[in-house]
Amino acid sequence: MTCIVGVVNENDVYLGADSYCGRGSEKEVLTSGSKIFRLFESSRQVPILLASCGDVRTHQLLQYALKVPAWDEGKSLMHYLVCDFAEAVRTCFDEGGRLYKHESVDRADYSALLAIDGRLFVLTNGFSIEESNRGFYAFASGSEFASASLWHSRGQPPQERLRTALETAVEFADYVAPPFHIEKL
Repeated sequence: MTCIVGVVNENDVYLGADSYCGRGSEKEVLTSGSKIFRLFESSRQVPILLASCGDVRTHQLLQYALKVPAWDEGKSLMHYLVCDFAEAVRTCFDEGGRLYKHESVDRADYSALLAIDGRLFVLTNGFSIEESNRGFYAFASGSEFASASLWHSRGQPPQERLRTALETAVEFADYVAPPFHIEKL
């Protein structure tokens, strides 16, 4: 498991992630990279910052195999994410052998926070897209503690808010570990 967090600050979005990586009963810390990475929409090169949680293979597929679709100018951002981006992720996981059916619905063992165009979204394991209406989001292990920290720290600098939220998750939840990574879009 892991903890991923995001904060909207004016026109910028900040994402944070821990480095926990579990394999069965083993607890390890990732040493090769971060759970946060940038993608670019294919036609206009709109940057997308993504923080993922789930197994390592799904993270690798998102980072290296996902074919990010074009965002047609006539589509709203939500329309693009729901109809084009989420479908591209589903296809990527299907081709990478990480898609399964649960009650006739496609699922994958992952979730992600997305920062795009100054907005913060969550992409769930059922490929739905949700937008934060509070200006922050915490997901996965320890998310209830991280959310409380983010709520309480309103008005503080965004990087400090994310770091404190992740430290709080480490203190009160299993499956969260430093070092932390924080990126801005």
